[in-house]
Amino acid sequence: MKAQISVGTCTGQLHIIVMGKTKSIEENLSLLIKEVYSEDIIPDKKNLRLFLRKKGIKIHQLIKEAPQEVINKAFPYLMEVLKHLDY
Repeated sequence: MKAQISVGTCTGQLHIIVMGKTKSIEENLSLLIKEVYSEDIIPDKKNLRLFLRKKGIKIHQLIKEAPQEVINKAFPYLMEVLKHLDY
């Protein structure tokens, strides 16, 4: 979601990103794991931590090593805003 905002003489755009399909960013991370490792993980912090620990990786490594098309699928709203901001 994008909104035009003004504070005094300053104006700008506010971008709001909803993470997760219904609840939280853990849903996005679970989808990323499913796409990269073909494993279904319950999207909660405990199960994500256990999976990452079992694989011996951190979240940032998982994201860094995932193909761009997988990142786009797992984080569609974030990627849309980043495209709009030319990142």
